[in-house]
Amino acid sequence: MNKSNKSQNKSVVLPREKSAAESGYGQHRLYTGQEEKRKSHSPSGAQQCTECGAVSFKKHWFMDIDKKNDFLAGHLVEKGLCPGCKRLKEKDYQGEVVIEGVLADRDAVIELIKHAEGKCWHDNPSSRIASIVETDGLIKINTTSKWLAVRIGKELHKSHKGNLEIKPSEGEDYVRVYWSL
Repeated sequence: MNKSNKSQNKSVVLPREKSAAESGYGQHRLYTGQEEKRKSHSPSGAQQCTECGAVSFKKHWFMDIDKKNDFLAGHLVEKGLCPGCKRLKEKDYQGEVVIEGVLADRDAVIELIKHAEGKCWHDNPSSRIASIVETDGLIKINTTSKWLAVRIGKELHKSHKGNLEIKPSEGEDYVRVYWSL
C-alpha cells in the first residue's frame, strides 16, 4: 500500500456536538433526562478519603495499610470522599439483606455480618453496611454495594445453612437478599 492510500483511509473524529447533528440528532438529545457526571481527579491521580482514609490511585481505591503508607509518602495527594463515603452521605444504597429467624444465634449472625463487611471493605472501600435495623425478629441491612449484600447472604448460608434467595432488580443496580433459618 502506498502513502496516498494510507492517508485516504484515516477516519476523522468529530466532537459529540457535531457527530450528533450529523447523525440526525440535535445536541439537546444527547443526554435526555440525564446530566453528564464528571469525576474530579487530582493532577497526580491520587486521592485520600477524609472520612475513612481509603486511598485512590489510577481509579482504584484500596485500604491496605502497608501499601497506603508507602504510597502516601511519595505522592501529592488530594483530599476528598471515596465512593463508599459518598454513597453513605447521599443514602444511595444498592443492596438490602433481610434476615429472619435468628433470635437464638443473633450475636453470632451480627458478628458474621461485620466480618463479611470487613473482608469486603478491605478489597473494595465502596462496600459498606449503611444500616442494621432489628424489628420483630427480622434484621434488615442496607449496603452500599450489591456485592456486599450477596456476600453476606452467601456467608450466612454457608455457616448456618437455611434458605437463601437472591433477587436482583431488573433494570436497576440493586439486589435484595432474603435469608431465613
